[in-house]
Amino acid sequence: MADVDGLVVGGGPAGGMAAWMAAKNGASVIVVDRKTTIGEPVRCAEGTFSSLLASFGLADGPWVVNEYRQAIVKHKGSKDIIVRPKRIKGVSLDRVRFEQEIAKRAREEGVEFRMGKVVTGLQGSSIHLHDGSVIEGKIVLGTDGIESMVGRWAGLTRPLAPNDIAPAAQYVAEGEGWEADTVQMVLGSDVAPGGYLWVFPKSDRRANIGVITTAASGKRATDLLDRFVKENFPDITMIKRTGGCVPVARPIERAVKGPVALAGDSAHHASSFGAGGIHSALFSGAVVGRVAAKAAAKADPRVLEEYEDIWKKVLYKNLQRSYGLKTRAYGSEKGLRRTLRMARVGSAIISHLPVDPLGLWWGRLDKYV
Repeated sequence: MADVDGLVVGGGPAGGMAAWMAAKNGASVIVVDRKTTIGEPVRCAEGTFSSLLASFGLADGPWVVNEYRQAIVKHKGSKDIIVRPKRIKGVSLDRVRFEQEIAKRAREEGVEFRMGKVVTGLQGSSIHLHDGSVIEGKIVLGTDGIESMVGRWAGLTRPLAPNDIAPAAQYVAEGEGWEADTVQMVLGSDVAPGGYLWVFPKSDRRANIGVITTAASGKRATDLLDRFVKENFPDITMIKRTGGCVPVARPIERAVKGPVALAGDSAHHASSFGAGGIHSALFSGAVVGRVAAKAAAKADPRVLEEYEDIWKKVLYKNLQRSYGLKTRAYGSEKGLRRTLRMARVGSAIISHLPVDPLGLWWGRLDKYV
């Protein structure tokens, strides 16, 4: 007999959201995470969209620390691209508070979090832990990140190629040299091969400054970031340094196999071109959580195919396009310049759309969650 309806491996945005939505729909849920504290360490620029957060009642709270009016894309030798959408609103998160708020709401629905636990194996719908214990569930949700072991054990994923892994480094800095309402992105093979540098302000005196590159470039992300900071922000004070990797691979062909389903970075749901993954992690986590609760209630893992259909319908084509854009833009300087010319035209269109551009990606979220 199963110990619990749903086992969630990994308590990040996708896992926390999956657990919350599963429990909200009547499932008993245990989240297992190797980290000791939800949300730490932070390994992203912490930017997402207010309209998406509103779908889950998360658009207002102390975890939202800044709002953005515009984004500026820079490339040496090219005119800056300025994007000022009328309806979409970018925000900066306190990622730790944000993930902990999701965990809090999940706990209020009865979810149990077991922190500091390393999963060492998967057998059917049971997970084995490093202490020798076994937890049996009806459904297992793999939300354990870029090199998901749940995905490998289930036969859904394989190790990523160097071109599909993006090392990143980031400094939280205090000082000046940015506008609080403006995101900056700097591209070019000389400054960030296979990726870009960013400045995501958290206020007029604090910002996340970081870089993402490609493992195949042979360049160390920290070296690229140090040079950028030295040349552009020589007087800032470093508060914290973080690093990590992002999957910039094609989306996997299947995210479901038997009683196992993957979401978020585990399912390669991050954007290959921009490397952003919070929005897709929240979406796929919410959908898989709701569907997993239904599958557990019916004692039928085949119900998980509903999740497969939804994420394919909403995310798959856009993720494929993002991968193609990454390949064209980051393959050469010529390709990057061509992409930027197209983006310059596209930015003017986006800035004047009468609807939220997220609607082009997501449709109505409440239709799915």
